[in-house]
Amino acid sequence: MSEPHRWPEYLHERRSDQFLLLLTLVLTVVADLTVAIGVGVAIGLAFRLKRRSVPPSDWHPPQR
Repeated sequence: MSEPHRWPEYLHERRSDQFLLLLTLVLTVVADLTVAIGVGVAIGLAFRLKRRSVPPSDWHPPQR
C-alpha cells in the first residue's frame, strides 16, 4: 500500500490524501482488501470532484 520509508513525505500531503491513505489502511486490516479498494476509490473520486477548480498544474510526476 505504501512504503514505510516514504511515510514522512506523506505528512506533507493534503489532509484529505492523508485521511484516504489511513482509511484504506484501516479497512484493509479490519474488513477486506476488496472493500478497502472500493471505498478508497469512491472516496478518492469524491475528493477529486470536490476540488475540481484546482488547476492541473497542481499535480507533478513522482520522483523515481
